[in-house]
Amino acid sequence: MGGINLTNKQSIFDKAKQGERLNVNSPEFSELEPVLQKGVNILKKFNTEQNTDQERRELLAQLFDQEIAPSTTIMPPFNVDFANQVTIGKDVYINKDVSFVALGTIHLEDGVLIAAKASIVSINHVEKPSERQDLLPKVVHIKENAWIGAGAIVLPGVTVGKNAIVGAGAVVTRDVPDDTVVAGNPAREIRKIRC
Repeated sequence: MGGINLTNKQSIFDKAKQGERLNVNSPEFSELEPVLQKGVNILKKFNTEQNTDQERRELLAQLFDQEIAPSTTIMPPFNVDFANQVTIGKDVYINKDVSFVALGTIHLEDGVLIAAKASIVSINHVEKPSERQDLLPKVVHIKENAWIGAGAIVLPGVTVGKNAIVGAGAVVTRDVPDDTVVAGNPAREIRKIRC
């Protein structure tokens, strides 16, 4: 028989990783709620309880569904909606009050620094008013040794290059080349890194 093989059905998370538009009325949206709720529960413990370093690491491993390198530090309070869509390298430092909107996927390579109150956003909405609830996922990639300044916002689809610096309060709307300092709203190139 020519039936449909449901075992090969892509999850909404796979579709988001591939940058497919996500229709808010699709039945697959129900896949989001349990992951979102799991994150809320873990982050409540991580952000509000007195935890040892080991307890924090265990909570982060549960949150991200991956071991976090011992050389990586995430300071509470921290906020992420879909941590299963985030990869984090070693020697990463994420300061307090950082927020990830991660359904579209966020990659942090080794040595990334993210200052307090920065935001990384991997989801946008459709511009057309009648379809605006639909989501447009776009991967954000922060390359090795990049530094995201305090209060900066990195928007969907942006790649921040190796060793780049994003100035405090910058709004990054386009890719940042390797070894480059950007600042402002929208962020623009200021100069190359001084070595």
